[in-house]
Amino acid sequence: MHQFSADYTMTLHFDPPQLPSGEDPSTINRYYYAKGAWQSVLPCSGCSLNLTNDTITVKLGRWLDE
Repeated sequence: MHQFSADYTMTLHFDPPQLPSGEDPSTINRYYYAKGAWQSVLPCSGCSLNLTNDTITVKLGRWLDE
């Protein structure tokens, strides 16, 4: 596990036409792998899914790589 000294914010852009056929953009989420299972980030404080600008923003305090 990598630990940061403070929370960080990550904003990712997605291109709706590149989504798989039938995929609903409102279901987009950011996931991380921890303790043998995938965990969703949304909903979380300071996080958002912006369907107007096609971005997902997450605020995290650590980056897991276990």
